[in-house]
Amino acid sequence: MKVSRYLCRVVGESYDRAVHFHPATVRRMTVFALAIHLPVLLWTVQSFLIARCIFGASEAIAGVVAGVCGFIIYLLERLVVGTPNSRAVGGLRVLIGVVVALLGSSAVDLMLFDREISHQLRVEGERLLIQTHSQRVKQLDAEVERLRQEWLRAQAAASCEADGTCGSKVRSTGPVYRELARQAERLRGDFDQARMKAASQRDADRAELRAWKASLRVLEEAGLLQRLQALYDYIDGNPMARWVWALTLFFVVAIELVVIFTKFAFGQTVDDHIDLVRESVARHQADSYLEAMTSPYAGARQALRLMRE
Repeated sequence: MKVSRYLCRVVGESYDRAVHFHPATVRRMTVFALAIHLPVLLWTVQSFLIARCIFGASEAIAGVVAGVCGFIIYLLERLVVGTPNSRAVGGLRVLIGVVVALLGSSAVDLMLFDREISHQLRVEGERLLIQTHSQRVKQLDAEVERLRQEWLRAQAAASCEADGTCGSKVRSTGPVYRELARQAERLRGDFDQARMKAASQRDADRAELRAWKASLRVLEEAGLLQRLQALYDYIDGNPMARWVWALTLFFVVAIELVVIFTKFAFGQTVDDHIDLVRESVARHQADSYLEAMTSPYAGARQALRLMRE
């Protein structure tokens, strides 16, 4: 089976050594190299789109971010390929793979559900605006009602003083009545101003709400966490979106874990067994040499050798 120099570089294997591999080892190395491309390409593309579309970075900066993210994922996948098979290492590989997969899935979801996220951000922003407007108008209406009641009480007191049924008990429009009438008129002016202020505030709130609906500020100011929260709020209230999100998550996780799956799928090849045998022989030779040099008889043997010479 022909060996590719490029695929050898991807998995970090020497081409001069790989040309002597058995077909099974070459096939496994080829599959590993091809599998590494999938998560690296996925992260490179999605990190570029996130940097460009979500954070508004320039194409140059987005390209640098994409290159760094792709290189980090490549290093992680190389670690997965290069680590030996064991339960502890396998569990750690799966843990790292799942974490990376979930991060990658969230990034893909942000791009896939971009319009839905924008809609949810607008809906949430409108809800908060309406809530703020309602509280503010409620306070203004309460102030208007308080001033209206004070004006009515002052007006009733002036009328009562004029017909002599209360106050000084003298039926007249003298100084006392005129003072009460002035107070009533002042309170009426305060009431009219508060009523106009409430009406003006309602008009301003409606204009602010219309401007919010037509503005792109909701998309420009929303950060990564806000977009993720909007995404999950939208999914939580939409069963169809929940299914699509689950399928997308499964697909991205499968791509992210493809290197781990292929690592588990391939067993030991002839070349692996040869390497283990050579390593065992080298270890045995090293142990034998150490034992010979540190043995109590090593000095006597050295002396006899010198005497013979």
